[in-house]
Amino acid sequence: MFLRRRIAAFAVAGGVFLLAGCGGAAVPSDGPLGIHPRPDAGMDALISGVLRTDAGCVRIESPTGAGEDVALTFPSGDAEMDGDALVWRGDTYIDGEEVFFGGGFSSVDGYLPDGCRGLQLFVVSPF
Repeated sequence: MFLRRRIAAFAVAGGVFLLAGCGGAAVPSDGPLGIHPRPDAGMDALISGVLRTDAGCVRIESPTGAGEDVALTFPSGDAEMDGDALVWRGDTYIDGEEVFFGGGFSSVDGYLPDGCRGLQLFVVSPF
């Protein structure tokens, strides 16, 4: 009986340690890059335009020409900033570069920089 309890305790403890490593990367609480928790699915619309990484918000400059920029938010663990450059899935994009991303217009939980507040939001797909 004692041996069964001990084996069960080790099995539960091992499961807890394994599950602790299953979560995605942490969602930040500062910086110019919008980040959302990694979803299980993604939207497949396309946005393209000029990338802007200044003014405290990573965004696409007025993709429709209507004068309103669109803030970008990326899945946790997919993107980071390297100085003023955006690094996404191993590729580096600089301010003023023509870019395109798959995803969709939506609201999402996560971190959104103050500089992005009030802009339309494009949620970049993890796929």
